Amino acid sequence: MARFDGWMPMRVSWDSSSPQVEWLLLGGRRFTHPFFEDTIQEALRHPFHHAFRRSTDLEALRCWYEESPGLAPKGFVFHLSRCGSTLLCQLLAALERNIVLSEPPPVDALLRGYLRNPALDADKRSEQVRWMLSAMGQKRHYTEEELYVKFDCWSIPELPVVRRAFPTVPWIFLYRDPVEVLVSQLQIRALWSLPGGLPTEVLGVQANDSPLDEYCARMLGRICEIALEQFRRTPGGLLVNYAEMPAFCTSGMLRHFQMEVGAEEVERMRQASVANSKNPTLPFEPDGDVKRHAATERMRELADRWIAPFYEELEIARRRQ
Repeated sequence: MARFDGWMPMRVSWDSSSPQVEWLLLGGRRFTHPFFEDTIQEALRHPFHHAFRRSTDLEALRCWYEESPGLAPKGFVFHLSRCGSTLLCQLLAALERNIVLSEPPPVDALLRGYLRNPALDADKRSEQVRWMLSAMGQKRHYTEEELYVKFDCWSIPELPVVRRAFPTVPWIFLYRDPVEVLVSQLQIRALWSLPGGLPTEVLGVQANDSPLDEYCARMLGRICEIALEQFRRTPGGLLVNYAEMPAFCTSGMLRHFQMEVGAEEVERMRQASVANSKNPTLPFEPDGDVKRHAATERMRELADRWIAPFYEELEIARRRQ
């Protein structure tokens, strides 16, 4: 049987309805950048990684899972976007014991495999995700003990698929004041927030010739709506408001994910919290007031109409949990 010691799945491509896994020889490199893709792209800047590549089908992934199960996930992070999830992952990654996968595209590709092959039901997709996270969670450094995964913001509808694969792993949903999130998205647009950037089937939001700002607000509201539904019916969840960050990471998160850390590790996480999560060379600066000040009347109206009703329900549920 082929072995994949030191190799990391970096991409899933599709040949008709059959997924192919592209592997990168990553060795002992840790995932300390804000996003999974940042680490992959940094490695790909070296010619060595273009000379040594592997591509397999999912059967090889399954066999590797059976031969060498990786670290079992310890916690999952779902989020609204622009709400502190990157900061949370950076604090987790500050501890060398943790493998932190922040929005890994191979996992997203398998979760949304039904778009390529409608015959892939939830059970099959959950099985494939289990294989993938096993390969990604292989110990590549002697310090590594625990695995954490942050999913893309549009992945919240797939929580039941993830729970099928890992029924006891605790999860959180992180969200933020609607006006602040909407301002952030409208200032620097994410592709998924534009019509056509995400298949309609993923969140069920039709463009319907909506203005771009309204479509973005509807997408954010839909994520909150689905998160609320999932929280009400899925065990193991915890709602977290951005206002609780970063203190949550050294208190509530430790309890929820059942992390046993010493005082030195807590201090290391606190030190990491003073840096800008997306650009660690810069200091963290609270921007809530700046974003609210930048909000136009139109932005406030859109946030109130499309996002706020679900945000308020999330807040009620959070206070009761």
